[in-house]
Amino acid sequence: MIPCYAPDSADQLLEALRQMQADLVVTLAYGRLVKEEALEKPKYGWLNIHFSMLPRWRGAAPVQRSLLAGERESGVTIFKLDVGMDTGPIYRQRSYRYGEDECASEALDQMSLLGADELLRAIEMIEAGVEPTEQEGISNIAAKIAKDELRLILGLKTEEMMRQIRAFTSNPGVWFIYNGQRMIISKVKSSSEAVPSRDLVEHNGSLFLGTEDGSIEILRIIPEGKREMSGSEFVRGRDLKEATRIE
Repeated sequence: MIPCYAPDSADQLLEALRQMQADLVVTLAYGRLVKEEALEKPKYGWLNIHFSMLPRWRGAAPVQRSLLAGERESGVTIFKLDVGMDTGPIYRQRSYRYGEDECASEALDQMSLLGADELLRAIEMIEAGVEPTEQEGISNIAAKIAKDELRLILGLKTEEMMRQIRAFTSNPGVWFIYNGQRMIISKVKSSSEAVPSRDLVEHNGSLFLGTEDGSIEILRIIPEGKREMSGSEFVRGRDLKEATRIE
């Protein structure tokens, strides 16, 4: 049986470390700064798996902020925790190129596999006595996702709208209002279909949302109070042959 700890305070964390007597601690999306006393407890310190090429994006939502900024590439960093926010020296890094129309949750799934592999390599470096390298370069803060960022910004060009949707999909998801109900977008792809900006329309059984210079195709959507469904399921039984303005 593996013991599990969920410390709510710095004192509880120290007590858990005392009980575990761990040589090394690995964190992922921990969300708290660890104080120096706790950092010094394990013989080999703490490692963190971070989903950016540090120091590019430091903070809670590096993949989401990277996609929102329109970046094509990110990566995984294994670094030694210090008292700062994602400021410690680096053991391993591996770059990751986003797929076309790939959203944050999909990217994180793939990057987590890279992270596991790089973590093992970092542990091998520690066993061999290799020291980590200090971070160098320009840093940005990857702030937590705020609720007011999730409402779809209408009237944008396709690329700009895709950035917002990809960054916050599938969790928590970008939403808009259709016929007085909230609709959460859960998968999209860019499209060359000509659709008036801010309009929702069906064409050949597929669901499209107009942008300033074209459209996006909504592949999956979650209507308020209902299950997730495909765009083609959504248009069935709805009169979307004529474009409908959304909010």
